Amino acid sequence: MPLAQVQEYSQLRHEGDSTVPVRLAMLQSHRGELEARRRRLDEQLAFLDDKIDVYRTKLASQSSH
Repeated sequence: MPLAQVQEYSQLRHEGDSTVPVRLAMLQSHRGELEARRRRLDEQLAFLDDKIDVYRTKLASQSSH
């Protein structure tokens, strides 16, 4: 969460329970952003793992010749 949003969240928290719906929405939004980022990272890791496997297989086949 960007610092500005953390500061906004903190201010809302100090304002009390009347801001709970806004704080909940902020946290849910941030969670969604993190999930999207995690999905992108998982996709990138899978691609990288596939590429690593290609090179390992290539090295193994070179060693056996």
